[in-house]
Amino acid sequence: MYNNIIFNDEFISVAQKDAKVYLKIKKSGYDINEFKQVSKTCPRIKLTKFGALKSAVANPTDDFLEIGEYLEIVGISVSKDKLEAYATVYLTFHEFEQMDKGHLRELILLKTEEENISYGRDLVLIMENMRPMEAFIIAKGKKPVDGQDAVIRMYEFEERQPKLVEDGSVNHYELNLINKVEAGEWVGERIEPTEGVPGRTVFSEVIKAVKGKQEKLIYDKKTIRASFDSDNGKTVLTAGRIGAVVYENGILTVCNYLEIKGKVSFETGNVDFDGYVDIKETVEDNFSVVADEDIQIMGSIGVGGVKLIESREGDIYIRGGIAGQNKAEIICKGDLYTKFAADCKIVCSG
Repeated sequence: MYNNIIFNDEFISVAQKDAKVYLKIKKSGYDINEFKQVSKTCPRIKLTKFGALKSAVANPTDDFLEIGEYLEIVGISVSKDKLEAYATVYLTFHEFEQMDKGHLRELILLKTEEENISYGRDLVLIMENMRPMEAFIIAKGKKPVDGQDAVIRMYEFEERQPKLVEDGSVNHYELNLINKVEAGEWVGERIEPTEGVPGRTVFSEVIKAVKGKQEKLIYDKKTIRASFDSDNGKTVLTAGRIGAVVYENGILTVCNYLEIKGKVSFETGNVDFDGYVDIKETVEDNFSVVADEDIQIMGSIGVGGVKLIESREGDIYIRGGIAGQNKAEIICKGDLYTKFAADCKIVCSG
């Protein structure tokens, strides 16, 4: 019945039948720790019933007792994440050297098919890593690649800090308070999040990728238009009208904007505007400019005996300076920027 003896010495006999391993103690005095040497000599023995082995050593009989399993030449294991598969060849080094490696490779491939390992098998990897009694990698899955998060770029505002610019013999403090945009001009965009690339386990199971996080575009829908650019995968914001692009309470918007290309004079009359005012030259004496938001006067000569320049809620920039002739009045709720001021009244909260 147990004629397939796989190990035998003066103390024990170890037999194999089908996929089971049996042990008989032939005489007392056997050191149970010696069984480790048996496992090295016969790598295909897997001890699963240590209690039976211990009982047989303590109480020898003429019967063979089941103590474990007789492993196949090739065993397969898989990592917890199912992204790597390993093979173990249960042969001694001598047996391994004597065995045809091509045949062993076929045994490994056959075993992977039995275990439903169908993705990422690598014949080169198998042949390069093959060795006895140590697990070696034979297949690799594919990790998922998570999607990219949304990326938002918005209109950039210059810092309100005058810069000294030398132009020949004249120095100018250059500043731009008002960020003017034309209708249809770019004011921001969001590169949309991507889906990511799914992965696969060595069992060909799909591993879902995590989609990138979406970010909210905050803008005034009355003055800014949003359109999706499918070619580049992004949502683009453009100005819905000509105006001054600003943030109001954290919301990007395009505000009312008045541009005077020349002077405030008899041609224009006094100015009172509910937005931003951009004067390219100057304000002539005795005229006034009043606005809810920022006012900038860009002429290099500045202003003289104006009646009033007032920003009810914003800042004022007078590029060339103020020679007020003891009658100019400059009022703003925010900051006043100018090269110099003389003979004028200035009231500002900034």
